[in-house]
Amino acid sequence: MISKLHAIGMTDPMITSSVITIAIIIISIIVSRNLQLHPTGVQNMIEMGIEKLNGFFNGVMGEHLNKKYFPIVGTLFIYILICNYSGLLPFAGHADGFQAPTSSINFPCGMALLVLILVQIIGIREHRGIRAYKRMIQPFIFMLPLMLIDELAKPISLTFRLYGNTFGDEQVVEVLAELCPLIVPMVMQILIVLLALIQLGGLGFMTFATLLFWFLGKKLTLHERMLVRESMNEERLNGLIRLIQWVALSTLTVELTGAALLAVRMVPQYGWRDGAFYALFHSVSAYCNAGFDLFGHFTSLTAYRADALVNLTVCTLVVLGGLGFSTVRELYSKRSLRRLGLQAKLVLTTYGALFLAGFLFNLAAEWSNPGTLGDLTVGEKLLAALLQSVTLRTAGFNTIDQAALRPATKLVNCLLMFIGASPASTGGGVKVTTFAVLVLVVRMVVRGESEINVFERRLERGLVQRAITIAFLAAAIVLADVLALSLMQPDAELIDVAYECASAMGTVGISSLGTPTLNMPSKILILMTMYFGRVGPLSLAVLLASR
Repeated sequence: MISKLHAIGMTDPMITSSVITIAIIIISIIVSRNLQLHPTGVQNMIEMGIEKLNGFFNGVMGEHLNKKYFPIVGTLFIYILICNYSGLLPFAGHADGFQAPTSSINFPCGMALLVLILVQIIGIREHRGIRAYKRMIQPFIFMLPLMLIDELAKPISLTFRLYGNTFGDEQVVEVLAELCPLIVPMVMQILIVLLALIQLGGLGFMTFATLLFWFLGKKLTLHERMLVRESMNEERLNGLIRLIQWVALSTLTVELTGAALLAVRMVPQYGWRDGAFYALFHSVSAYCNAGFDLFGHFTSLTAYRADALVNLTVCTLVVLGGLGFSTVRELYSKRSLRRLGLQAKLVLTTYGALFLAGFLFNLAAEWSNPGTLGDLTVGEKLLAALLQSVTLRTAGFNTIDQAALRPATKLVNCLLMFIGASPASTGGGVKVTTFAVLVLVVRMVVRGESEINVFERRLERGLVQRAITIAFLAAAIVLADVLALSLMQPDAELIDVAYECASAMGTVGISSLGTPTLNMPSKILILMTMYFGRVGPLSLAVLLASR
């Protein structure tokens, strides 16, 4: 296909610019469909970017001109920006058919001429015809030749500035690409990227965006503050920046402390460089409830089954990440259970009850099972059951064989994984507060009461309806997944299929079926379920209903 395009006279920059143009058009069509008055998800991020871009041009062009010409100027800006920075990709200029458009002198020259023409058209429209050029003969008519030269020099200047910037960027990237493998091995580079993605996924996009705006000295608009409030599950708009700063500082402190504790075991085992990185990676992975490990062969933490330091450190990191930032901050600041708010009390009570129930049930049910806890010492059994209960909060680590669990244990663990962690945390699931509200609804019906009261507070009807909706939609998705996956994997036990689907919905990451052994349609189904579990069943339902 590329050779055919070359045959008709299209160069690599022309092919790349055409692809970028088509991509921008398609993305614009997709994101502009069914826009909501109260935006959520992708629409939130897009509107935030547009607001920032609009504010930038408003300061450069003025409110009057920006209001008229922002669509075309903003589109040109985005197009040139993408064309420019496509040259920073490592394979730019090396892959057949791919070369940054701005790396060829023809593209910047054409864009500069287009800008020159647009400036003249806008000037004529704003100054009503020929009067737009009156400034060229002021204060004397003899200034006309100089002014014409100045106008013609602008596209030349823009051409070489854009071309030079791209050329310099590509040279810097090429030098770094050559030096980077000498400094950091390729495998380590991939792991660093994975670590950054885990951190981004754990803390959330809005947290990173807010920190970036704060670092750059930019103030958040009211709309952006509402997005941050929603992502952090807060009720008030004031104090959000301080909350985000506290989240970042506490995350850094907790993860570094966890890494230091894990390094006590891993540095002697793997050496200073690899051991320190292993410790940091698993500390971040545990705090963000990711469950990724670097030990290979799907062993997770089984090598540290009897190590109290590693197990207790990982459990503490998982719990701190799963309780939710607002709950941990409130607990830290008030230092008294009685002074906590309703949500914090519900989170701590429900999280603690589920953790204790999971620990006791796994310990009792698997105590004599030779495939899991049966052959371990009493201390090892306690540590393994402890980590098993904690990991069901969407952490993903394990020290015992999940396939060897008894069916009753798997069934209970399915429920615990389905519930998941707390709101505004690094974990997934339908959230412990949703489960708590459902339990309170059952209690209200049994007692014959007309409203739900807990901790001397009354729950609003909207919260109850939201909890019931989330639980119902999530259960429906899991049930549909179980039915579909059981048809795709006819040889698998039904309880293992349910275990796989509950783990995917809660974004836990443990499996008794063996995810790598699944066929491709089954893997795609599990992947979609994990996405739905992370986005949230209610957000998914609202998106589908809006279409």
